[in-house]
Amino acid sequence: MLLSQREHAPPYADGIPAKLYPNSSGFNYTSAAVTTNGKRAFGGNGSTTRVCVRAQLPGGGGGGKGRGYWPAHWLLPTGCPKGCSRDTTGCSAAELDILEMVDGAGVAHATYHSQPNCSVAPHDLHDGCSVHVADFGATWHEFAVEFSPTTARFYVDGQTVMDVPSCARTDPRGIRCGAFFDVGYHLVLNTALGGPWPQAPDASTEFPGFHRIDYVRVAQLAALPPLS
Repeated sequence: MLLSQREHAPPYADGIPAKLYPNSSGFNYTSAAVTTNGKRAFGGNGSTTRVCVRAQLPGGGGGGKGRGYWPAHWLLPTGCPKGCSRDTTGCSAAELDILEMVDGAGVAHATYHSQPNCSVAPHDLHDGCSVHVADFGATWHEFAVEFSPTTARFYVDGQTVMDVPSCARTDPRGIRCGAFFDVGYHLVLNTALGGPWPQAPDASTEFPGFHRIDYVRVAQLAALPPLS
């Protein structure tokens, strides 16, 4: 379980908070993240891989409520120190955002990003899908991605919400496609509070917030199954 609380925290020496708020004397909230970076990578070597996370999300009735919550399940390329940016080593890859939800709005966002820079527009290739999820804080839901060197497919509760095949560049007519890279990915599960996408927590935001993880399942597939 990832716990979010309203409490003072000292300045960070490293990490995302320090990069976003380099002059901060401290923070008003604490939260948590877990990652397989440096421990386990998934995919690569021509494989087709499925990563599935079953979770109850904060920001709803299951613990914590209101604006500012930003739970996420995402995959980053292992061995690419700048995420999906092209760096001086020539490393290129894609970020696969299995699940993001902001402000406890009940909308699950699945997103594909590709180089040269995942976090600063304009992206070379970037597409996403949004799906309403009922009772996300009190009931369990599965969020998954299946990916290969040529495709990424995203699921919510077993239903396909976005299919991204390979192509040279996103079609201006809105056809989803991406540039794929045959690399391994590490998993990140975290809950951010505030930040550039959601609103900042306010007096009405309820704490503590609970981001419960029932399981993470990873499987190597012979091939992508038919679209559901």
